Amino acid sequence: MDILSGIFRWIDRGYDDGVSRSNYVLGLILALLGLLASNVESGSVQTFLMVVAAAVAAVFIWRLIAWTRRLAKKADSKTIRHR
Repeated sequence: MDILSGIFRWIDRGYDDGVSRSNYVLGLILALLGLLASNVESGSVQTFLMVVAAAVAAVFIWRLIAWTRRLAKKADSKTIRHR
């Protein structure tokens, strides 16, 4: 589990850079899962890979929403200061 938390710390370091870094990582994982699923003939393995891909996509969407909310809060705080 320490490895996983280390990966998330690496992704989140400097959050703005971390978001773009995590987008690349998640996109790469999704592409690799797609390649694996297209080259496997077992239906159960394909289903498993689709479930994993759906989980990765859910993490990507969650991070995108969190990043958008963070940008909105940052813009709000700048607007309030300028008034």
